[in-house]
Amino acid sequence: MLPVCAFLLQLLNKHYKTKFVILDKHSNITPCALPEWLPGDIIYFMVLEFGHRLRNELTKLQESTSELQDQAGTSDTGRFSFYSIRSMEHGGIVEEEAAEAF
Repeated sequence: MLPVCAFLLQLLNKHYKTKFVILDKHSNITPCALPEWLPGDIIYFMVLEFGHRLRNELTKLQESTSELQDQAGTSDTGRFSFYSIRSMEHGGIVEEEAAEAF
């Protein structure tokens, strides 16, 4: 799966016959803003692609949360906190480290 910048250049190459060459790609997705000069159809394709990716990730998150609820035997999501979920997933998290993260 291509990161945002590589996907954008690939779209431009395909739809506008540009010749951007992508030698390497990175695995990080960081917040970004699309350039204002981009054609509307390119923005549309970008929103579709990354909206789909976000939907998939949110579905995975929802499913993993549902599994945790089933393990606990309750539908009360108020019993779960970010720290308890992280603790269950990673075999424990030290409260002091979690507090320092924020």
